[in-house]
Amino acid sequence: MNYILIDKFACQEIVQNSFFQNLGFLPAREIISLIKGDHGTLPGLSSKFTTAGLILTKENSLPSEDVVVLDLEHLRLTDSLNDNEVLVSLQKTLRFCMKHWDGLALSSSELYIKGSTKAVVFPLPFFANGNSFRITIEREPNARRLSKRTSGRYLLVYKSGRSEGDGVSEEASLTNFKKAYEDYSSLQNAVKNASPLPQTNPSIESINVTTLQTSNQIKIPEQGFDRWMHLLTDEQKNFVNSDWSVPHRLEGPAGTGKTLCLVLKAINILKHSINENSSHKALFVVPSDELAASIKDRFLGNGYGEYVTDTINEYLEKSQSITVITLQKLCAQLLNYDVSESELLDRDSVESKNTQLLYLDQIVSDIKSKDLPVLSSHLSPEFFNFLNSEDDWTIAHLLRHEVSIVIKGRANGQIDIYKSIPALEYGLPAKSQADKEYIFSKFQTYQNLLEQSNQYDIDDIVISAIGQLDTPIWRRRRQQLGFDSIYIDEVHHFNLNEISILHYLTKSPALVPISYGIDRSQAVGDIGWSDIEFQDALAGDADGKATINPVSAIFRSSTQIIELAFCVTTSGANLFTNFENPLASATETFTAEEEKKSAKPCVTYILDDEEIALQTYKQVDQMARSLQVSKSGVLVVIFDEQILSNVVEVWKKSNKAFKQLDRRGDFSAVDDANKAGCTIVSAPEFVGGLEFSGVILVGCDKGRLPQNAGASDFGKAYLNYRAHNNLYVAITRAKYRVEFIVNKNRGISEILRRAIEMKLLDDCKN
Repeated sequence: MNYILIDKFACQEIVQNSFFQNLGFLPAREIISLIKGDHGTLPGLSSKFTTAGLILTKENSLPSEDVVVLDLEHLRLTDSLNDNEVLVSLQKTLRFCMKHWDGLALSSSELYIKGSTKAVVFPLPFFANGNSFRITIEREPNARRLSKRTSGRYLLVYKSGRSEGDGVSEEASLTNFKKAYEDYSSLQNAVKNASPLPQTNPSIESINVTTLQTSNQIKIPEQGFDRWMHLLTDEQKNFVNSDWSVPHRLEGPAGTGKTLCLVLKAINILKHSINENSSHKALFVVPSDELAASIKDRFLGNGYGEYVTDTINEYLEKSQSITVITLQKLCAQLLNYDVSESELLDRDSVESKNTQLLYLDQIVSDIKSKDLPVLSSHLSPEFFNFLNSEDDWTIAHLLRHEVSIVIKGRANGQIDIYKSIPALEYGLPAKSQADKEYIFSKFQTYQNLLEQSNQYDIDDIVISAIGQLDTPIWRRRRQQLGFDSIYIDEVHHFNLNEISILHYLTKSPALVPISYGIDRSQAVGDIGWSDIEFQDALAGDADGKATINPVSAIFRSSTQIIELAFCVTTSGANLFTNFENPLASATETFTAEEEKKSAKPCVTYILDDEEIALQTYKQVDQMARSLQVSKSGVLVVIFDEQILSNVVEVWKKSNKAFKQLDRRGDFSAVDDANKAGCTIVSAPEFVGGLEFSGVILVGCDKGRLPQNAGASDFGKAYLNYRAHNNLYVAITRAKYRVEFIVNKNRGISEILRRAIEMKLLDDCKN
């Protein structure tokens, strides 16, 4: 096949239909097959094969006068690109054609070559094959002859590669174009002489278009199971339909629909059990109360709310049920409420860990003010220098990990066992036995503080619950009281202690019917976490490893935002050996209409921190107007506590309407903001799990992101690691726009320096 001719109406269908945007959908794979010369069927399009090529028009429509011809003999996209890159290149090329025909402005990756009738499209993002790959288009092929024969506007896509070729003097071969033109003219004449096309009911066509557009809105849970199955990518379908009785890991970056897939898999199993009239008890574990409420709403919106329970004992009354619960509440219920809510650091697992930090920060302050003067001769030089030079908050984070995972989890609170455990590669730099004895004494101080306030932390609760489950009584009752299947969302927020309890809750120790979603780029809580230890903690004595199902189709963010997020994660990938970059093969699924709303991320530079509050609110208003959304569709993330406090104070004094998040994934606060039509402001730690049309990031300056406080090599690396993760999470909350506000005197954070060099960030045009 030497050419593919696509008329304007077919181009419009391809760039607007979500199923043509990503190889996870069959229509997208079919169009790649056609480019390779194979036959395929495209929904909504008519395919006519000729002796030399293929003509694509829209079903039930007269052929358009405007046409683009792909000269496959010379274009040869499949020689140098993989299938995904070919699809992106085709989409970007057809979108340029639509802009050209409609007289619309071009994007930064499209340009008309001055002094010629050529145009060039740079279709690939920088992380795919570099941004120098180009596709060349002749805007007036065979112009003199066509001007006498047709009023249509023909385009010829005739070349691709990384070289500029002969520039403005380059002549495109017209051999295949002339064949395509003659074949298309014959088709047009045949249609004109044929009987009139059947009239299509406008309402049905409208419904079809609405259906295709809706397929991209992964954030809407109220679809119904059967409708969702039609809209999922193949990767997602494979996970939803996979065997529930074996461990299954769903991994992918933010915005790939991991939570939705976990819910649909649970619904799929419940649906099958209901149809078979068989009993099935499921457990859905989440890290926060807000996420639990959101998950329950998804079951309700998809018609299975009656099967959702709040307690693990409530399921005894139903043949089919799913208990949606936080890990902390689950453990409290397993302990038969021996621990009241007032004795928990917090009902929310995430907030409980933050409270731990406050206790440990107090201990670190005492170390600095009271202990250090007499410790220099007692501790190893490396550990003493670390305590003496490092920032308090950094030490508190590392001490929390040592207390939770190593002392409580691995050593069971026993000093002799703790002293025999090798130091973590990325843990506290304890080099001697004296170092470990000193750390253990601080652990005892922490436990004393908990006892004085009559509280238990999350690790105490989990380990105690495991103790009650790892008994002959539970092993005998496990078959009756255990769960048939278990689902864990955002597993990257749990540590090894928390994960370890779950394999005790299945009906059989030999089976691990556990499915879980993970985004390693968001995992900031357990720096020593490795896949081997995680697998051992999850599976217990069961044989076999979890099936890994990566998902790569990103439904939330535009190409420009994905590129920026990838740049951020790539620049931090060498900080820890357990880092995995989920964006390496990610692709967006935006249609042409959604792409119109998108823009390259940009930076506004200010000269004084005093300008930040008013400048931020001004940009919120401008972004909301530009995107035609309420101010609640714009999130403000501030990376410096002092700036956040100042912004909140100024906004209050000037009567600006806003909502401030004080918990991670606070969906109720977001709902309140939506009702009031006001913007949302937050620290980066609280924005996970949320989605907005646009995001404004404040305080991404040198010395603030990451903080300058880290003095030791490891302290700096740890703060750098957290800064990369927080920035990644904040950026990926945005669907269409990301803007930064940076103090020009400080300069932009080094984390974003590579993004500037790669020209992924422009100056904002205010």
